[in-house]
Amino acid sequence: MQEPPDDFMTVPQINWQHDYRKGLQGKFFWLQSRQVGFSNFFEWVQPPLKGFRLLVTAVDGCVGGAPYKFEDGWTIGERYGLSPVMHSWPPLMITGNGESIFILDGSFNSPDIAEILKEGEDFDGYEEPDDFSLPKIRRFWHVVQRLNPIFYVCDWVVFTLISRDKAGLAEFVENASFKSVENKTKQDAFAQRAGLWSYYWNLLGPECGPETCVANGCERLRIEVAVFCLRHQLELNNPGWFGSGRYFNPTAKRFDFISVDASDVPTGSKLIDKNEALIKLADSDKVQRWREPFEIQSLPQKVLSTIWSLQDEVFNGGFAQYFVNSSSETASFAVTAFETIGALTAANICSRAIQAAFPEGLPDTPEAIRKSVEGHYEELARKLEPWTQEFFSCHDDVTDRLYQFVKKYPNEFGDIS
Repeated sequence: MQEPPDDFMTVPQINWQHDYRKGLQGKFFWLQSRQVGFSNFFEWVQPPLKGFRLLVTAVDGCVGGAPYKFEDGWTIGERYGLSPVMHSWPPLMITGNGESIFILDGSFNSPDIAEILKEGEDFDGYEEPDDFSLPKIRRFWHVVQRLNPIFYVCDWVVFTLISRDKAGLAEFVENASFKSVENKTKQDAFAQRAGLWSYYWNLLGPECGPETCVANGCERLRIEVAVFCLRHQLELNNPGWFGSGRYFNPTAKRFDFISVDASDVPTGSKLIDKNEALIKLADSDKVQRWREPFEIQSLPQKVLSTIWSLQDEVFNGGFAQYFVNSSSETASFAVTAFETIGALTAANICSRAIQAAFPEGLPDTPEAIRKSVEGHYEELARKLEPWTQEFFSCHDDVTDRLYQFVKKYPNEFGDIS
């Protein structure tokens, strides 16, 4: 495989610098960053020595305490959950609904929590915490003042941290991992880009020519299934990857660009047609995915549902995302699905990812799978990253194999040729 071109790996449109803001509001110090999150705070900051209580709510004040209703000692209100006094950080159950957590003094005891939170009910974002021209910002800070938290953390839209004293914020900012965010962001992005390049190289075929790419000025050979090199084929389908959203006009002078729509793309590719046929099939009423409970689907339908769901989630957010979302209902069938279409490498990767995520065995139900992941999602995502990257680089031609498999069942899927 040829190395990716420089402009694919440099990703010039991304600003690598750790871009964070901080300020002071009354006695409270605050910080915002898009490159750190919830789990970083609880990993880098020590819990208050004298004990504390967690007041878990959400950006709009709803459903925050729901995951804790069966936990001992928790008080669950309509819009919040209040923990008993704690001395160490508990496993967090993140629902993805924009949780925010007030970390309160252990002596906190107020019967007016619901009334206090209601005042900030429509505070639906944290883009400008110091913009007091917005009524919702003024209301939010009034809630903070009334609760007087040791810390406040929220990871919705952008990560927000509020500390009652300067030392608390400094503990977070001075952490070595916080200082290395810029390098880690680069490393993660480069690894993902390299994985994408490898994945599409295997999917679309090598740059074998013998003709050169038709993009003006390009000297690379065309890929096996199209008239472009891989770089320009990817640019057509994913214009943001190269920052231009354009491609070289084969008939124009060098550096002239023209816009492209789907009708202009000269694919010459049976493989790309297969992918489009599968996408069209997935959107049709021939497919039971999301339309019928997974457990009652036929074998062909289960194979398609499983592979489609797994690839959607893994390519979007890795194996951890696959396990935490509703797609986990297919997890127990994933290895079988890939084996059924002959994608044995993909099946092996899935088997090892499942074993790494659940060393004591895959839980019996999708709900149990998701619950076991929710408390340590970030940790699991890091643990499973090697298998995610390996799946990106898988040499199995899953698209072609899945297409051939589906064609065998016209009674299930109709004629997709």
